[in-house]
Amino acid sequence: MLKAAKYILTVLVIGFMVLIYLSGVTPQTSIKDFSAQVAELEGTKALSAQNEQDAFHYLGITSTEYPGFYYWRSSDGMDASEVVVAQCKDQNQVIALKKAIEKRVKNQLDAFAGYAPEQEDHLKKHLIKTRGDYLLYAVGTDDQIKALEATLNGI
Repeated sequence: MLKAAKYILTVLVIGFMVLIYLSGVTPQTSIKDFSAQVAELEGTKALSAQNEQDAFHYLGITSTEYPGFYYWRSSDGMDASEVVVAQCKDQNQVIALKKAIEKRVKNQLDAFAGYAPEQEDHLKKHLIKTRGDYLLYAVGTDDQIKALEATLNGI
């Protein structure tokens, strides 16, 4: 009986630890440091930093409502490349930002459909990834996406 109780307790503790891991605990790196790492990547260096008005215009969000929000996009109208690094207040804000970004991707796909197949392909392979209350969104080449994802995984 005592042996069964120990076994059950061990399974519960391990299960709890797995749940904590899968829930995406907030990274130890600050959003400012993370955004600086992203800004130094080759693909991001070619993009222009955007301001609050741009975030509202292109993404439909008020970036000042986020504890940390960084947005870069190409200044070339024929290039769909863009990157967002955000720290959200809570999971509800993560979900709302993901929806806004998904809407942006759909609108961009509609805009590039038929006349810019390379950009359309980049949009179809976009990255939206979260880690705790951080969100990373990127449209770019496969190499750029891999580098951004590796940066997120490294924090």
